[in-house]
Amino acid sequence: LIIPRDDLPGSERTLAKHLETCGADVRVMPAPGYARMMRDPQQTIVPDATLEEMVDWLLQAAHTSTGPPPGDEPAPTVLVASVRARARSVTERPVQFGVEGRLFGIVTEPFDATVSSERPGIILLNVGANHRVGPNRMYVSIARDLAAHDFLSLRFDVAGLGDSKIAPGAQENRLYSKDSVADVQAAMTLLGETHGVRRFVLVGLCSGAYLAFHTCVEDPRVVGQVLLNPQTFEWKEGDSLELSIRHSFNSTGFYARSLLNPTVWRRALRGEVKLGAIARVLRERLVARTLAGIQSIAARARSESEPLTDVARAFRAMSARGVESLLIFSFDDGGLDMMEKHLGTKGRKMRGRDNFRLAIIEGADHTFTPIGPQQAVRALIVRDVNAHFSRGV
Repeated sequence: LIIPRDDLPGSERTLAKHLETCGADVRVMPAPGYARMMRDPQQTIVPDATLEEMVDWLLQAAHTSTGPPPGDEPAPTVLVASVRARARSVTERPVQFGVEGRLFGIVTEPFDATVSSERPGIILLNVGANHRVGPNRMYVSIARDLAAHDFLSLRFDVAGLGDSKIAPGAQENRLYSKDSVADVQAAMTLLGETHGVRRFVLVGLCSGAYLAFHTCVEDPRVVGQVLLNPQTFEWKEGDSLELSIRHSFNSTGFYARSLLNPTVWRRALRGEVKLGAIARVLRERLVARTLAGIQSIAARARSESEPLTDVARAFRAMSARGVESLLIFSFDDGGLDMMEKHLGTKGRKMRGRDNFRLAIIEGADHTFTPIGPQQAVRALIVRDVNAHFSRGV
């Protein structure tokens, strides 16, 4: 009995004594780390020493057991599970890859068909510090839906998140780091080596969208990106991780509509609405929008092209390269204001480019928790991937 806590409560002592009276071999080890492990995902600290103690104890128990000695039969190197998706069987198997096998993911592919190497592989990227299943387990469903349409996908954890280890001395839970681009490239290389895939579509929500965008900028193997509720495309070391939780603030349009809602005012009077924080965010957005408007008017007055941010130029360069971009936002998500800052209202600065699409999902929160919007997003992604990549090159 290993207690991953900094103390040993009376209930655990009672349990240990009871097990001993039943003839069990009990080892009680109060171990530190439980409290830090149970923080919000982006703040957790994995108690590696405690986990190693657990593994050592289990190995000792295995060696002293009366059963057949371990290692007589080779253990399977791959575990395969068949599941059902859209009346098609698909398979899922775990993979370890990257430097010293630090990265971990799940490959999903059709069970009864060979994936064409001419089709792109789909890679799904972590949302915040959550692991590879995605928000509300949505990545699992998307991967299986895609496999049912004969697409290969990999949902994996970048280093320091989920089941992927960090390099010695590196920092866990880094949500906005261009260093993680190398992990995505390692994932693409893996699928290239195992399945002959040469092109890739990246899917990411929030911080995953940030990583997808920057990988697409850097690596020509990326031919498509699906960006769900991105909160920023610009981040540098030292910036506040408020960017990773910016979804706590809704879009400017949402607050404008809320001014006419008596319920909102009653909640504000009861102190249930963060008026100060909301005012600060809206002020920042108003200043940014006003400056962009002034620059646009000035440019037109000088008969010049509308000024572009570095992000807008990157989107145009990717479009010219032939990259298919699908941006999906919840109707009230604060990321809409960020997108409009770079690409204009309804993405007007990308107007006329058929490989840039913008979709708004009604009734959804930041992570698409309600079943209806979640199903709508899944269907939209599968439909878009099929429409643009089902024929290969």
